[in-house]
Amino acid sequence: MLVHNKIRMEFLELLKRKINGIVRFQNGRLFNADLERECPAVAVYIDEIEFEPITACNNAFNSILNVEVYVKPSMGEDGADEIAQSISDAISNANFNSIDDISLTAYAYLHDEDQAAWVGARLQYSISYSG
Repeated sequence: MLVHNKIRMEFLELLKRKINGIVRFQNGRLFNADLERECPAVAVYIDEIEFEPITACNNAFNSILNVEVYVKPSMGEDGADEIAQSISDAISNANFNSIDDISLTAYAYLHDEDQAAWVGARLQYSISYSG
């Protein structure tokens, strides 16, 4: 659904303006990336989408907006925390056209279990919007 791309793009544009030093910004999950060369990276994706019909052509949506940060292992969790805090600050101080409500609901650390090529963090936001 196009509304979801519009939301991701609005968040990515905000983060591109506010967060310095990011090598790659990704619209959607980060698959098959060379994170050894493309870190730090940020990916924005939406999942757990639920909707309630309002009219025949309009729905109310609730979903989870995920913002993931990937850094080189040498930066560690503290490096991921620093970027995640900048992201959280940027989002909490912004006004959005594509969503009605947003709240931070979870924070988790991510690790490359196979090759130890990156360390990361995931911010999860509950968002509501119509479309």
